[in-house]
Amino acid sequence: MEKTHLPLEKWFWAIYLVSTDKRGYSAMQLLKEIQVCYKTAWFLLHRIRTVMMERDWNYKLSDIVEIYEAFFGALTHGGKRGRGTEKTKVIVSVQQTSEGRPLYAKMETAKVLDAGMINSFAANYIEKGSTIISGGSDIYFQLTDKGYIKPRQNSQTLY
Repeated sequence: MEKTHLPLEKWFWAIYLVSTDKRGYSAMQLLKEIQVCYKTAWFLLHRIRTVMMERDWNYKLSDIVEIYEAFFGALTHGGKRGRGTEKTKVIVSVQQTSEGRPLYAKMETAKVLDAGMINSFAANYIEKGSTIISGGSDIYFQLTDKGYIKPRQNSQTLY
């Protein structure tokens, strides 16, 4: 906001619109809504997204955390499924409330899904001492050795 000639009302309105829209906000949408030129809308959007990203790095998931792997991309004819796929591999982690509702999420792409990558992800994004809920894969076994806790009980495999 510093050294811009844009009124604070427009900054606050832009921040509200961008931060509350689930689908993501485009510069075209923003320019129509707050009535500024495209260059200004793009600048605002860029600044808001940068601040949101920086804020995201300031916290780690804690308490009850689910961690799984996911695969994104189109099917390849005759390709492998699961961990052998050519699709983009993503580690997905969600902090839950005590009632099991999602609170915060972190995701990271991975070239290889192995125990080392899971350990690195956990160290970067999950507080030590958190209760970890995960799939039954062997790549999650080492998390208890790294300071994470097995939960009390659940129908899922827990590490």
